[in-house]
Amino acid sequence: MVRLLRQVLAALAVAASGSGLAHAQAQPAAEPEPLRSAGHLIYLHGIDVAQKGPDRAPEQYREILAAFRAQGFDVTSEVRAPHTPFRLYAQRVARTIERLIADGADPARITVVGYSQGGLIALATAARRPHPEVRYVLLAGCFRPGQPHAQAHTDEFGPHLSGRILSLYDAQDGAMGECAPMFARAHLEGRSLSAEERQLDTKRGHALFARPHPEWVSQVASWVREGQEPEETDGVANGTAGVNAL
Repeated sequence: MVRLLRQVLAALAVAASGSGLAHAQAQPAAEPEPLRSAGHLIYLHGIDVAQKGPDRAPEQYREILAAFRAQGFDVTSEVRAPHTPFRLYAQRVARTIERLIADGADPARITVVGYSQGGLIALATAARRPHPEVRYVLLAGCFRPGQPHAQAHTDEFGPHLSGRILSLYDAQDGAMGECAPMFARAHLEGRSLSAEERQLDTKRGHALFARPHPEWVSQVASWVREGQEPEETDGVANGTAGVNAL
């Protein structure tokens, strides 16, 4: 009886081995690939955060920063003081870019993202050309043609733009929209500008970018990563790291 039981157990072991079951049980579960760093990202919020503070403003400032960290960015941002002149603050952003480069950052791995008034600051920074390889993302950052200041901003910033710029806006935004006239002015002046503009149709209007909706966050991250070579010094992105101040 004992010998028969041993024979049965031996047969079961052979069957399990032949089916691959024993091998499968021995293998640990595959871990997801770690997220590579997407480089440095400077985020510039809209006017409501400056005027009301991050706790009362409709813009989900902290959540947007967290969303960018989760995408693998080393995020730099701060809350601007109320009524800060946007041209003056653009100088501060330009100095931050220069400091990052002086500290060893690759200019091609620095991205400035601005929403609404923050987009205007990003535009003014791009016109200062701290470095042509730096990327800029304008989230509803240009006035639609015919809106107040639209032509003045085109005349002021358009002739000086260079580098790489992505403009995103929602079709239902009544005031902010196309940056195309500004980009056309830069090309007319012979500037070396690589600009792309995308119209989204989410029905959310200007408020689309006040929350970290995947419709635009993923587009920004994908655009930044296009053609980007990972650096050995970047390491693995830390989605729980803090936010650097400008």
